[in-house]
Formats: sequence, structure tokens, C-alpha cells
Amino acid sequence: MRPTARIRKHFTDLEYLARAKKAVRSRMLSRASTDLILAIVDVAKALINGEMQLTSKQLSAAKRRKTDILKLASKGGIRQKRILLEQKGNLIGALLGPLVKGLAPVLKGVVQPLIGSFLGGFGGGSW
Repeated sequence: MRPTARIRKHFTDLEYLARAKKAVRSRMLSRASTDLILAIVDVAKALINGEMQLTSKQLSAAKRRKTDILKLASKGGIRQKRILLEQKGNLIGALLGPLVKGLAPVLKGVVQPLIGSFLGGFGGGSW
């Protein structure tokens, strides 16, 4: 999956949401910015379009929440999407779990050359 700019911008927040307990996740989603909600919608759209590689366990979890994922990715207001995410707490795990595992190697591949070139001037070389 090629992460969108919005997903890359909010990757740490998405990673935190994927691992957070239900109470923390609910509190964070109730105060989340519109851009963060749209980043979660981008993940749902990528999942629907088949851009994310899923294990069989992740695929079965996504199939169980198929209607909610489709509602999240459909046209509609941010308020309805925020309410859906708050009410369906397990939806976050089905969406963001594969994202975090799938993007870690991709983002490492993007960041590592930048850090390597920065450290190259200091004798650090590549990692």
C-alpha cells in the first residue's frame, strides 16, 4: 500500500489508536481532528480497494465488519463517521492493525535513506 500524505502525517496517532484501550480510543476519537478521521477513512478505502495485504485472520475480522467499513468509506459527513468509529470500537482494530503492520516496513524504507544521508556527513553511513 502506498500511504497517502494524510496517513503519513497521522501515522503515529493511527498507531496509537490501534494499540489503545477502548476508553482511551473513545476519548481520543471524540476529540480527534477532521484530518485524523479522514485518515482513518483513507485506510478504509484502501482496504476496500484491496491495496492492503491481509492475513487470513485480518481478512475474517474485516469481513465481519464489512457493512461498517463500507459505511465509513461512503460519502457522508464527518460527524456520522466519528459517531460510527466511537460506537464500533472494534472497527479501529480491524482497520488499523493491518495498516500498522503493513506500513512499518514501507515507512522505514522512506525514512532510512533520509537518516542515512544525514548521518553520512557525520561518518554514520547507512543503518
